[in-house]
Amino acid sequence: MTAPLRGPGFDKLRQLADVVYDPWIEQTPLRVYSPEQLAERIAAESADIVVVEGDSVRGPVFEQGLIAIASTRGDPNNVDIDGATAAGIPVLNTPAPAAARSPGHAVSMSQTPMLAYGDARVT
Repeated sequence: MTAPLRGPGFDKLRQLADVVYDPWIEQTPLRVYSPEQLAERIAAESADIVVVEGDSVRGPVFEQGLIAIASTRGDPNNVDIDGATAAGIPVLNTPAPAAARSPGHAVSMSQTPMLAYGDARVT
């Protein structure tokens, strides 16, 4: 997770999964991953789900075998929705004020694989 998160949804996610929490805002200088950098990080962590706020999610990220991408932005313009859909990866988003709910949303989607598969096929 490169998005800053908090709250009961995040706590629940930590109970259910191995979470790598490395928010961009806590880096000095601030860090936003390019698609190549994010793909490398996903591969290094063997991540199944990525939760981002500002990182660029395109191209090589979709080759990492993700089951879901969650964005804490109301308008996930940092995510190539068409590319993710073509790769069969559902994209979840919530407005920034609701960022605390994104981890829980990602968990619920990952536990419903057929729904996630269906969402990825919606045009």
